[in-house]
Amino acid sequence: DRIFDINEITMSAYALVDTEIDLFGRPLRAQAGLRYVSATTKSNYFDRLNDNALTRASTVTEEFLPSFTLRYEVTDDLRVRFNYGETLRRPEFTALNPNPQLTGDLTNIGFGTGTAGNPDLQPTRSKNYDLAVEWYFARDSAIFVTGFRREVEGLVVPLTSLTFIPDNGIDVAPVDFFALTRPVNASNGVLQGVEVGLTYFPDYLPGPLDGLGFNGSLTVLDSSQNIPDVDTDGNIIGQSESAFFAVSDLSYNATLAYDRGPVSARLSYIWRQEFLSSNETSQFANPIGIWRQPEDSLDFQLTLAAFDNVG
Repeated sequence: DRIFDINEITMSAYALVDTEIDLFGRPLRAQAGLRYVSATTKSNYFDRLNDNALTRASTVTEEFLPSFTLRYEVTDDLRVRFNYGETLRRPEFTALNPNPQLTGDLTNIGFGTGTAGNPDLQPTRSKNYDLAVEWYFARDSAIFVTGFRREVEGLVVPLTSLTFIPDNGIDVAPVDFFALTRPVNASNGVLQGVEVGLTYFPDYLPGPLDGLGFNGSLTVLDSSQNIPDVDTDGNIIGQSESAFFAVSDLSYNATLAYDRGPVSARLSYIWRQEFLSSNETSQFANPIGIWRQPEDSLDFQLTLAAFDNVG
């Protein structure tokens, strides 16, 4: 029997400071924060690659994550915001499970294939920059332009090595060697772009049209990350470059909204360009990118408040 369990203990603390100064007769507001994060992850499993020996793995994460925001009112209607923050994302539970899922030599190449998790995965860290200009041209209406940049370290990518796994229980096309693919923190990348948005609720619409408005945004971005190339022993022998997986270079959304009296309605449309989903599982050959077609969705929501205190 294969057994895998995880026990994770997390602790965090956060300090925040707000201040405001006068700059050229206009307020400059600043907010700075520091978050301390501690996470200890312990896992126990029977290692099929080591005679099913009971194995314990442990990873410890301790990080100080700073952030700060500057907001300046250029005029009563025009504001500029700058934000910097550091974040981390711990790996998913399934990515930590080291028990391999194996398939025999179905293609008669001399070895089988398999996938497994990695209990030694570390969090992915990111440094995030945002600069926004916001113009509030009417009440409840605004146009904004935001430039952003994400510098990401420790991206999880799959690496494959030829692994000897005897007594593996494979009945169909049995073999003792497998091209075993595991996730590792072996990639860094940059994601950057611009988002343009509009919120518009006109105050001049007559009668029942009063309460009709629009909200939408368009995002254009560029991304790149390194993808390690490995030999049959899993050693990194080179690097190639790829766009971020599951990220579209162009996307937009639009929502037609209506709020009047007891009636609230939303009609939303979202579209994203085709994107690189993943690389195919390859037996030590150059992987072929798997792309997804453009995606879109249309949603409608209607809310009626039947009573004053019941929605």
